[in-house]
Amino acid sequence: MIRVLIFLGLVLALAFGFAWLADRPGTVAIDWIGYEIELSAMLAVVVLLVLLVTVMAAWWVLKVIVRSPQMMGGYFSARRRDKGYEALSGGLVAAGSGDSKAAQRYAQQARKLAPEAPLTRVLAASAADLNGDVDAKRLAYRQMLDDPKTQLLGLRGLYLDAVKDDDEEAARHYADQAAALAPALPWAGQAQFEDQVQRSDWPAARAALERNLQARVVTKAERNRLRAVLLTAEAIDREEGEPESARPLALEAHKLAPDLVPAGAVAGRLLIRASKMTQASKVIETTWRKAPHPELAEVYLYVRPGDAVADRVKRARKLAQLSAHALEGELALARALMEAGKLDEARQTLDQHAGPDATQRVCLLMAEIEEKEGGETAAVRGWMARALRAKRDPAWVADGYISSTWEPASPLSGKVDAFEWKVPVERFAAHDPIAIPDDAMSDDGQVLLPARLPGVAVDATSDDDVVSGNESMVDEVKPADDAELVVEAKPEPGVPAEPAPEPASEAQPVPDAEASEPDKSAAVEDSESEKDEPEKSLPVVANDDVVKEPADSSDAEDTSQSESVAAQPAPDEADEPGAEDEAAYSGLPRGHAPDDPGSDNDQEDTVSERRRFRLF
Repeated sequence: MIRVLIFLGLVLALAFGFAWLADRPGTVAIDWIGYEIELSAMLAVVVLLVLLVTVMAAWWVLKVIVRSPQMMGGYFSARRRDKGYEALSGGLVAAGSGDSKAAQRYAQQARKLAPEAPLTRVLAASAADLNGDVDAKRLAYRQMLDDPKTQLLGLRGLYLDAVKDDDEEAARHYADQAAALAPALPWAGQAQFEDQVQRSDWPAARAALERNLQARVVTKAERNRLRAVLLTAEAIDREEGEPESARPLALEAHKLAPDLVPAGAVAGRLLIRASKMTQASKVIETTWRKAPHPELAEVYLYVRPGDAVADRVKRARKLAQLSAHALEGELALARALMEAGKLDEARQTLDQHAGPDATQRVCLLMAEIEEKEGGETAAVRGWMARALRAKRDPAWVADGYISSTWEPASPLSGKVDAFEWKVPVERFAAHDPIAIPDDAMSDDGQVLLPARLPGVAVDATSDDDVVSGNESMVDEVKPADDAELVVEAKPEPGVPAEPAPEPASEAQPVPDAEASEPDKSAAVEDSESEKDEPEKSLPVVANDDVVKEPADSSDAEDTSQSESVAAQPAPDEADEPGAEDEAAYSGLPRGHAPDDPGSDNDQEDTVSERRRFRLF
């Protein structure tokens, strides 16, 4: 719009100018080399304008003719540059999408078309990384160091490559160079800081932390927390050899981070060594309110090593009150009560935590209480067995690494203040607990072994059959002399008894049909008479290869007769070898009724219909 107004203004100004000249007529006379020329004022102005335009056009044509080679070169250079940027764009997209072949092709094109472009080296490094060419990648990063625009990028690439190769010296060198060029660079300052922490150079790490604060790499709150971690680590290192110099470090760490458990614990221990019991108690109580921890409880209960057991119980009650029914407070109180001999009160303290969700420490402490009380061995074993399958207690965890003690940095990633007091994550799901019937549980939560199984009544005659909770029942059953587990079982009332099946054999001779006819009728009569007789004990085995014979020989004979009815004799096989051994196998009952012809596959049918008493 503004350009239109300007154009209209110029046209209007020319119109007014020509109108002004028309209203004021006059002549212009030119005398040059004997020639006299007279023109009107209006015509003179028009001629002057035409002459000016002609001179300008001639100058432009002359300029184009003179600069035509340079213009042609610029045109081809611009076209080449455009193609190079197109190759760079396509290569970066291919590298980002993981297409190594396309990235390598575009990188070669960009190297030819735009060799001076900074992104050309970036694309070359990315393509070499995708192709796994380490030497080409490092060469591309080193070439970036020559260009100020890509120098920091090259240093970061070389630093990451050194970290990947576990070359700490090279990684430290590149990080120092980057920090010197750009003090506010976050990764360089953090790399310097973590490297000094890994080398336990605590003063240098604190100095690097202050530089990161000035460069605004970390906030003030983050700086206070990290400084507390560094001071705590240094205090722990000096605790044994230099307690006097370690105490102010621990107190400063506790002041910066009151919820840091290691800081409170080491400060309490150092104050106790300096005979400052009251200050030590206050420090531990402050940290305990924010983060109850067993290490704090240990220091607090033994703040006066020469105190009586009753004094420790008193301090444990105070901790339990400060933590408001937290598990750590109850555990500390229960242990103090147990050491004082108040076993019933210790057990009552843990009752609310000894349910199905009891942790391992709770189960172990309950087992220790039962052992102190001198109760039955089964109760102690019961709690020990529950401890094996109970929930895990919290531990110091960082990046999936579980440590028994706190550390200032993760040993895996090197991150400072990475350890957290929490329950470790289970890598694999736990096995489902064994389902135990209610009638097999005693009032005190113990399991009577062998437990009553559906359809089988088992007589337990030994005191050793009493085990605990989720303990495996097979551990309490003693095997026979031949290392085969045999358990006698009786069927429960109302459950029909089935005979033990015959073990599968590769080849069994079939008796002659005529010889087996009389036995068939007799077996039918005997089987009908067996329905009115009471059910007898059945053999139950734990191994497929061992079968215990019935105690009564008459039962074996009746069962053999029932078996002869189920078998279909083949006349042409009567004289085969091994027919004499049929009597040995006919004494074992089949797995189907006498009028049932049986399965086509005797071996598969026999295995599927076995009724064994298996513990697993």
